[in-house]
Amino acid sequence: MATTLHSSSTPIVLANRDTALAQATLAISAERDAIAAVAKMFDRLASSGVTTISTEKAAEPIHEMLDEPETPN
Repeated sequence: MATTLHSSSTPIVLANRDTALAQATLAISAERDAIAAVAKMFDRLASSGVTTISTEKAAEPIHEMLDEPETPN
């Protein structure tokens, strides 16, 4: 639910604490997973012996990771 404060044109969002905490937890988890995926991609590129990275070469480990089954943390 969005509302505005008295004498202000800036809208604010009102949410209960549990909903806000759940949304924050999801955002943090997604960010952590994205960082881990990027780190994994760089690790694969570094260990492959590649010295020059084209966009096509950089996409290869991304496609490989997308094809892998997810493993629980």
